[in-house]
Amino acid sequence: MAFPIRAGLIVAALLSFIAAPAVHARDEDDAKDLRTFTCPVGGKSFTRNVAYFAFPLITLPDGSWLGDTEIGVQVPVCPDNGLVLLPDLAKSANEGSQRIHYYDYTPEDVAALPALIADPVYRALAEEGPYAQAWWLAERIGRPAADRLFMLQRSTWATRDPALRKKLVTRFAAEAPPLIEQLEGDAVVRVYHRMFVVNALRELGRFDEAATLLEAVVASVVQVPGLPDPDSMFGPASPIEGMRLAIEQRDDGRFAAETLPSRLVSDICSGGLAMMYGPPTPATLASCKVRREREQAESTAFEQSLALRDDMVALAASCDTTQESEREAALRLACESLQDDRDRIAGNRLAQDGPALAAACEATPFELRNGALEQGCNNYQQALSRALGDLLPDDPEALGVICPEGEDGEVRGVPWHHSSACFDAFSTLKERRKEAMLADPAALALRCLDATEEETGPDYGVLLDACSQLEDDRQQAEIETLANDVAAFDAACRRFGRTNKAGNDVYGLSEPQEQCRRAWRLRENTRARKVAEAKGLRCFGDAIYSPERPRCVSPAQYELETAPDEGDRPDPFDLSLLDDGSSLMVEAQRRAAVLVAGARAEGKFDWPD
Repeated sequence: MAFPIRAGLIVAALLSFIAAPAVHARDEDDAKDLRTFTCPVGGKSFTRNVAYFAFPLITLPDGSWLGDTEIGVQVPVCPDNGLVLLPDLAKSANEGSQRIHYYDYTPEDVAALPALIADPVYRALAEEGPYAQAWWLAERIGRPAADRLFMLQRSTWATRDPALRKKLVTRFAAEAPPLIEQLEGDAVVRVYHRMFVVNALRELGRFDEAATLLEAVVASVVQVPGLPDPDSMFGPASPIEGMRLAIEQRDDGRFAAETLPSRLVSDICSGGLAMMYGPPTPATLASCKVRREREQAESTAFEQSLALRDDMVALAASCDTTQESEREAALRLACESLQDDRDRIAGNRLAQDGPALAAACEATPFELRNGALEQGCNNYQQALSRALGDLLPDDPEALGVICPEGEDGEVRGVPWHHSSACFDAFSTLKERRKEAMLADPAALALRCLDATEEETGPDYGVLLDACSQLEDDRQQAEIETLANDVAAFDAACRRFGRTNKAGNDVYGLSEPQEQCRRAWRLRENTRARKVAEAKGLRCFGDAIYSPERPRCVSPAQYELETAPDEGDRPDPFDLSLLDDGSSLMVEAQRRAAVLVAGARAEGKFDWPD
């Protein structure tokens, strides 16, 4: 299992730091992680299973996953003297290991360990779990702040006892802040972990402190260029807004209702997870009721807003004649959607004059753009990204400056359009290497037989794609041969019986059976199309592998069904403005060429807002 970052209470897309060791199904033979350890004090060997079952798709407000009450098994304890073996976060992350690694105590550590494990404080911490002891020991031997924070936080997860949980969370709220200040990495890393402290203060009922720290966190967030403000990301359902609501509602439960992922609300609020975590507190139950009623009202308003959009003329009239403050929820949502459409349509019109739009965007600071100009500038940025991505594959020097992380690295701390241009450029280069492989099918087929990641290195993924394409091409060629050659079809498919009947309805067929079924469909659909066209009809789509024959109608009916409705409103999501030759793309290509030349000459690059 990998060591993924556990998304917490702030936007996980902004993070790439502390990773939590993955967990396995503890009671299943194929998921055990049995290890043999040798205790550095006393030399006794012992075996432990350091895996357990957890559900990794749902992250709880304290950073844990469902099942992490068993996380203590990750810390082996020497059976004769009670010494804990410490998880080594840095080693696990640096090696990209599939399993949790453990710290190798140094000779200096070993000399100090007997006195440390004999300390009454260390001995007493055994009642609080091995992660609590690991944190205490890591503090005394000077392990990195990230590892100490890692152990301190996980010590709070490994209990169902409310009294012990409160004690552990109190310690976390006190000891975590100085550790967070010592963390390496971007400022957003520290912001991420401060949110767990906010959650701890909330759970302890220290709501005023939690609110104060939350607002300090929001004020300190370093805006990542090109990404939304974390406070507004995902709107009212954002992690920060959820925490605000939980604090305002004085929800002191282990998992506050307003901070829960939607898929988990019912389980927590109904007490379905009480056996694992204990029953929800009265405050959490009250917040559950508030959240359910609010979400039901929002759902109803949304459905009603969709109904209002069925008559756009009437909706426009209502929006134009009703003050915003007087609009009910459904009308407010419908009007906001209508205004977004109007802005996009107006922005698309601006894009018809590419030079003028580009000049307006460059003359207007990002934060001052709104309405049609904001939408138009979004179009311009997208066009510029696409144009840049087209130029960079043929300019290695500029590519190295603009996309320094290389094709396997993420360009961090840059606007989304900058990162997208790099992605497009590297995708083009990979596609070219793939096409070069496909140009010699015989040589590629030999490579596909026994290629390994070690042999092919960075091109392993490209090779896999090329091998997959080669196999798809082979199968397609065989299907077309069977469809066009009656004798070949009979020779290959007669053994499967009436493929035209059973083959249309049976799934999970072998590859030869599937090829026969597709060949028969291709043959019959092609035949049906030719018969219809010979009668003067016109057919929709190819549907070559569909069990249904192509739908064919008279030319008049075909024109009627495919002709655009002159009464249609302009398409807010019209992408034709990004077509080659459009005014916007021509201007974007011109400016992209200037940017590439500048990056090459100056050895640096900043994405233009």
